[in-house]
This record gives sequence, C-alpha cells and structure tokens, in this order.
Amino acid sequence: FAALPQRRLVLALANTLLVLAGFSLLRCLFNHSIAVIATILIALDPFLLTQSRVYRTEGITVGLMLLSVLMLLYYAQVQQWRWLLASAVLAALAALTKLTSLYLLPFTVVVLLFWPILQSKPGALPLTLGKFGQFFTSVRLKQVIVDILIWSLTLVAAFFLLWPALWVAPLH
Repeated sequence: FAALPQRRLVLALANTLLVLAGFSLLRCLFNHSIAVIATILIALDPFLLTQSRVYRTEGITVGLMLLSVLMLLYYAQVQQWRWLLASAVLAALAALTKLTSLYLLPFTVVVLLFWPILQSKPGALPLTLGKFGQFFTSVRLKQVIVDILIWSLTLVAAFFLLWPALWVAPLH
C-alpha cells in the first residue's frame, strides 16, 4: 500500500497527457473552440476521473482508444501515412491494456470505408442502391482495402513487439 500513491500519480499523469494529446488532435480536426469544449468535457468525465484515481487500466485504455480514433479521423482528412500507423500502434497499446478495445478493428473499417460519405454534403448522399454502388467504385475501394490492411498489420506487429510473451510461445 505504500507505493499506491505513486502508482496513482503515474496513472493520473498518463491520463492527463492523453487528454492533452487529444486536445491537440481535436484542434487539428476542428476549430479551437470546439477542441477546448470537447477537452473540458473529456477531462471532467466522471468515468475518466474515477478511473484515474484507482489503480486499474480502464482510464488509460479510454485515452489510448480516443487518440487512436482521433488519429484515424485525422488520417482520413490529410491522408498522411504516419497518422494511420500511429492510430494502429495506439490501438495495439489499448488492446494490450484491455482486450475489449479491439472493437476498434470494425470501427476502423467502417470509418475508412464510409469517410467520403460522411464528408459529402447532405444533398449529395447516395439514396439509391445504384448510386451507392457507383459511389464505391468511384471512391477507390482498392485504397481503402490497402489502408485497412496496413492498419491491421501495424496493429498486429505492434501487439507482437510490445508483448514479449508472444516472442517465447506465440501459440500459447
């Protein structure tokens, strides 16, 4: 019990750094006002505040997942590979802390697949199945598949490299 305050301090500082990193990404994605409001709401979230005070990994997992999602969204906007790779590494770190964070796999597929639809104007959304099919042929489905494969392979590589038990007996 003597080391518990230091461990809590480390978790609180890690959660604070994750929230601050989230703020910088939110500022890149949106304007400064939205980033400030979103960061205040995230920082004052009761779940995050509670999990920052106890010695458990849920708070860290939430922060890593948030950063992974924000980096994925930023990649979808700017199309720079480093953001896609960083998103996958953070998803692997989140999966190493809590395996339930692997829901980021289908989330990433959906975001990369439907990002052009989300960015289109409301009147330009494809309403019929024919237009929907034309949309996906014009979106360059090949690029989306490559992005998903790169993200997935980076996640698996980071997971393997950061978990030394897999080096010794990967099948067990």
